Amino acid sequence: MRNSVKSDSAHMHNAKLIAYGQMGLPLAGISLPLYVYLPTFYSTSVGLSLTTVGLVLLATRIWDFVSDPLVGVLSDRIGEHKNRRKKWIIAGSPIFLAGLLLLFMPLRGAGATYLLLVNVIFYLGVTMVTIPYLAWGAELAKGYHERSRVTGIRECFVIVGTILAAAIPYLAGDDMRSAMQIFAISITLIFIPSVVLLIITTQDPVAQSLPNWTWRTSLKTISQDESFRRLLFAYFMNGFANGLPATLFILFVSHRLGAPDEVGPLLILYFACGIFGIPGWLALSRRIDKHRAWSAAMVTACICFLSVLFLKQGDIFHFACICALTGFCLGADLTLPPSIQADIIAQDSIKSGEDRAGAFFGLWNFATKLALAGAVGISFPLLEWSGFNAQITDQTENGLLMLTLLYGGLPILFKIGAILLILRHSINKDGFNNGDNHEENIISHSPSLRAPDRGM
Repeated sequence: MRNSVKSDSAHMHNAKLIAYGQMGLPLAGISLPLYVYLPTFYSTSVGLSLTTVGLVLLATRIWDFVSDPLVGVLSDRIGEHKNRRKKWIIAGSPIFLAGLLLLFMPLRGAGATYLLLVNVIFYLGVTMVTIPYLAWGAELAKGYHERSRVTGIRECFVIVGTILAAAIPYLAGDDMRSAMQIFAISITLIFIPSVVLLIITTQDPVAQSLPNWTWRTSLKTISQDESFRRLLFAYFMNGFANGLPATLFILFVSHRLGAPDEVGPLLILYFACGIFGIPGWLALSRRIDKHRAWSAAMVTACICFLSVLFLKQGDIFHFACICALTGFCLGADLTLPPSIQADIIAQDSIKSGEDRAGAFFGLWNFATKLALAGAVGISFPLLEWSGFNAQITDQTENGLLMLTLLYGGLPILFKIGAILLILRHSINKDGFNNGDNHEENIISHSPSLRAPDRGM
């Protein structure tokens, strides 16, 4: 059965972009900040070992291996013809909030089992909210550059939310437990009105008819898409490369540079530069295509990470410059890969006549979480093996060397792998759609790809 969706306009108004994108602000608290603060919190304040925290967070991804693709496929199929994405977000929000509060405000006596179970609950809610939300964004816009606008405004809100999330623990002082409580309550208070605003103001594109394929067949078909497979592996490798310094940021600044009081300002600098980088990378992508612009950003980040290996204790200014440059590159990492992903979904929809955005983003979301959890699961045990102890001040030379190599050396190898993969990407602005207008003509003149606009 053939099926697709159509947004109400080829060019979205800024008000509609903001109404959709603002949901990225509270969701930002579950991405990089979670892996910046949470592992260190459970190892220093709760008392779990570095190895235990790393392995528990990595083991949780086994659950995501099932839940993310399954929710992605079901969000394409379940929900009747209207408001498929909205219904999943509404259903997942209470689970998300319950998991958030339990994870960042652990009960007395919480241990490894508690961390594992609460992570499962929390990430089920994350999956039920995030995958439909991302799929919704891919369906809202048509056209090679229009999809960059949607991802760009969404990721601007994500970075603003990330800056707020980074600032909250810094403002709370040295009490990590109190900082995590403030963090969880703040995200909750922002998340609730944000969901309400999204549901009320944003149109959920309508599927004229639901597909009759099974989820196994759908995932098999998607996995055989060479463009998607290449992008997914590149995205995972780059995500792993970004996850390593994110996970080790507090430890690196505190122990390698000897400046624990500078953690908050440096994080804010990093993410603030990400906002300033987004317009520049979007402009560059219009000139040299998205995958080449993303590759340029990754090359720049590699040069910056290489300089980390030569830092000594007290080199705060030099490290601040590195944070600013890598933060600028973060703008490309956040906006361009999802936009390329949306191009692949549009190509798949035109070829097959089926709307499988949820299935695509199910795998995408799993790769995102696996990359970040993998960074913790590998780096923390290696740190402990080298003799590093997060709960003491004086570290061994081997421990500091391992910390430096994991922070600045290993990310370079993974980013090079991502660059080699994405440089061979085949979809560009003159590729399958031959420009934005041609894609719109294909959709508007094909009965099987056209769906009527309907309100809520």
